[in-house]
Amino acid sequence: MACATEYDTGVRPLIVGSIEPFQAQPYYGDLPWDITGGSALLHIKDPTGAVQTYTATILTGGSVRYPWTVANPVGDWTRAWDLTDAQGRHQITPPIFFTVATSP
Repeated sequence: MACATEYDTGVRPLIVGSIEPFQAQPYYGDLPWDITGGSALLHIKDPTGAVQTYTATILTGGSVRYPWTVANPVGDWTRAWDLTDAQGRHQITPPIFFTVATSP
């Protein structure tokens, strides 16, 4: 199973209209996983169950980033990273839960 260390500012609601720079460092087993030359997708599921998929940028060293503009509806959302390295190894992270609100 894939895992990723996510860079986040802590537990807080994300505010509709703001830009949230989702970023993670992938791991394969217990080791940092450089996916340079591969692909990184970010799946985001809203409270209604609709899923949007975005192509993330792979940064130097293999970390991944996608600047998401926080959208409606308010409520509890999930996201997951879908990662593939240059050799074709593929993993999806467990869901990461977050909340969207209209004000802090």
